[in-house]
Amino acid sequence: MATRQQKQGVDSVSQRRRAIHMGLKQYLQGDDLMNAMCIWQQDYAQLPKFAITNFVRRITDETKQSGMRAAIHLSVTSSLMLDEDNLGPDPFPDMRRYLTGRVGAAEAEEMLGGSGSLLDDGAEQTDSVKVFELLMQTFLEKINRVNPNAGRELRSTLLRSLADMSLNDATLEAATSWLQLKTK
Repeated sequence: MATRQQKQGVDSVSQRRRAIHMGLKQYLQGDDLMNAMCIWQQDYAQLPKFAITNFVRRITDETKQSGMRAAIHLSVTSSLMLDEDNLGPDPFPDMRRYLTGRVGAAEAEEMLGGSGSLLDDGAEQTDSVKVFELLMQTFLEKINRVNPNAGRELRSTLLRSLADMSLNDATLEAATSWLQLKTK
């Protein structure tokens, strides 16, 4: 049943982000593409799929491509109908780097929806991971309040220990990114 649902189009935020990226990259490149993806993540990711019309209008106006609006809209909506296997990689890590370079790590995290999540790489977030992440975040924040140096040292130790763990590449990259954002 899940496979059948996936074949009817994308459903999760990560899948939709991948589809939006795929549809836009034919028309936007570089900063314009990353800016559009960040706008989508901030303002449209949690809205229903039909909000894509307003998103496309906004980005075509901002990039002075309103003459291409219909083509971009068709490209994006077509990408949203693809099954997950036909989507490219999740652009979230690139979006995070793009925003971090412009506004700093803390503000980038806030702009991307508080996305310090270990699972922004597209993995399915289970309740136990959500709870663990919340507990770790609270723990690290409390350590930082008492002694910021101890918080940085703990994060650095955790970063070094990741290399010794048997983690798949996506999980390793997500965990490394999460810990690095928290150390800056």
